[in-house]
Amino acid sequence: MYVDELVAACYLHKPQDGRKYNLIHKDGDIANNFYGNLEWQYVPPTPYVVNMDLDCIVGKVKVKCDGMVYAGKSQHTIYDYLYDSDTDLLVTIRPHVVLDGKRIFMDDLVGTARFVHGERDRIANPKILHKDHNPMNYNRDNLEWVEESSPEYQDYLTDYRKWKYDNNVKLNSGRRFPDFMQPKI
Repeated sequence: MYVDELVAACYLHKPQDGRKYNLIHKDGDIANNFYGNLEWQYVPPTPYVVNMDLDCIVGKVKVKCDGMVYAGKSQHTIYDYLYDSDTDLLVTIRPHVVLDGKRIFMDDLVGTARFVHGERDRIANPKILHKDHNPMNYNRDNLEWVEESSPEYQDYLTDYRKWKYDNNVKLNSGRRFPDFMQPKI
């Protein structure tokens, strides 16, 4: 934690209205941490992007409104499983693409591209809800920011666990799974 944040925590009341605030130095001098020079400034939400696509994240990566990811004219593969040598099974994992050797989760990518409906900044613990409960459908019309503890997100998580288990069964032609891989529903 920085000195200005410590001073603000002691002397300034940060509004608790669900909106996003940044701590600013009124005189622009970040070394001046006097409480009278500090202020919580409201950060307006970013407007919803209506572009059909947007360049984002790494280099020239383009995320399309249907959830497809491109580098130039090449479409990136969205990975949703890997081979687990400990269990000798293919295992469903969180959907992601690999960009410059780094794993970028699809929820993070579409969130950064602003293809998710709603105002993330107004939610304490924002999560992306796939309205149709299909975790591989990244079409922007299917995505919405919701509170992690909301009933609709909890329902989605239940269906997501079931989808992972069903996908594991399909990937491994019905082989028996260890108990720890059973869905917790």
